[in-house]
Amino acid sequence: MLAAYRTQGAAFIIHKNSGKTPKNKTSLMLESEIIKLCKDKYYDFNRTHTWEEISKNDDISIPKNTFVNICKRHQLLQKRVKKRKPKNRYRRDRMKQKGIMLQIDGSPHRWFGMKKTCLVAIIDDATSDILYGEFSPTETTFACMNVIKKILKKVGTFQIL
Repeated sequence: MLAAYRTQGAAFIIHKNSGKTPKNKTSLMLESEIIKLCKDKYYDFNRTHTWEEISKNDDISIPKNTFVNICKRHQLLQKRVKKRKPKNRYRRDRMKQKGIMLQIDGSPHRWFGMKKTCLVAIIDDATSDILYGEFSPTETTFACMNVIKKILKKVGTFQIL
């Protein structure tokens, strides 16, 4: 490199292929022909299908990624995004009478210091009154059944849980 610098000067840094067109470059004539085919003949095809049809029917041999790059550059055969219909969501109406439906849920947090405990509580759906709650190590079936047992003794039976 030092010898080349001494003989050529700073010009030795320039690559010898700079300014020349690459051998594998797609000609502008071929590119314009592909654009014309995409717009006129294959306007409702996707890119892969268009590339296959051009290769088969129109005797144009071009690599697929080159074809896709041409389409992207000229914004041809873009994907059509289907918009989904929004889901109908509705809020459930609350029960009309107190005591018909009770909701039970557990809330694991660090209620007392660093150790996690779970508050299992039951609320009335109609009034949002907290009827009973109890701390347990985790939200298990036994913890939930224990809370239900206490509610049955304290309030009585309910229709829905």
